[in-house]
Amino acid sequence: MTILIDAWLERCEPILRVWNCDRREVLVEWRGTNLRNMFEQGLLELDDLTDGVWSMLRQTAPG
Repeated sequence: MTILIDAWLERCEPILRVWNCDRREVLVEWRGTNLRNMFEQGLLELDDLTDGVWSMLRQTAPG
């Protein structure tokens, strides 16, 4: 599975999407206030995009 992280974090309404490129579908999407809150509360960090998110996606993404 090929994964693409589409992150627009410095916008007025930040967006973070994780794509399955093989199936051309969005696996996870966070945006706006929800995404900002996740960063502010420490629930999501930039390092997570290379470590934790991959583990989560491997467990939840369809084969």
